[in-house]
Amino acid sequence: KNLLLSLSVLLTENKVSAAQAAVNNFLKQSEQANTHTRLHSQALAQISDDLVRSLLVAKTSNALAKGLKVDLEISEPVGYFGTQQADILRILGILFDNAIDGATDSAQKQIRFAILRNSGHYDFIIQNTVKPNHIDLEAIGQFGYTTKQQHSGLGLATVHQICDLNDYLIQFTTAAHRFTCTLTI
Repeated sequence: KNLLLSLSVLLTENKVSAAQAAVNNFLKQSEQANTHTRLHSQALAQISDDLVRSLLVAKTSNALAKGLKVDLEISEPVGYFGTQQADILRILGILFDNAIDGATDSAQKQIRFAILRNSGHYDFIIQNTVKPNHIDLEAIGQFGYTTKQQHSGLGLATVHQICDLNDYLIQFTTAAHRFTCTLTI
């Protein structure tokens, strides 16, 4: 979306060469990202929802580009999410961005992601290493609460809002310098 908005501005301003350069740069980065994600291709191939799979490819590539270790576990086929797709994309995007930020600042620099099928529901589990600091699990998800400098505290509050509207379950835990988020839909 951000790329499309940027291209739109460039083209509106008749900056065609700048738009072409942006597209070429994006394609080059995508090619590099595909190289990084080949290790995860078997797990990601289990996801038949193209947009969800594409988001996970992009987020995994971003994490790898930042020097993070990424482990994926998707052992069973995952179907198309239909009318839930937009909300799931928004939630997973926010959770993955937070996981990348947290892992980047940690000593171990690791993210684990799994999709598990459980009694007719999907559990999306994102775990990342964190700095040894206290995360207030009671405050997390409230508008304005953040553990990161220069952030507004809107991401997890938005996740909570979407989960409440859709009757999804979201849970957060911390242990041994690891933050774990489980989304059940």
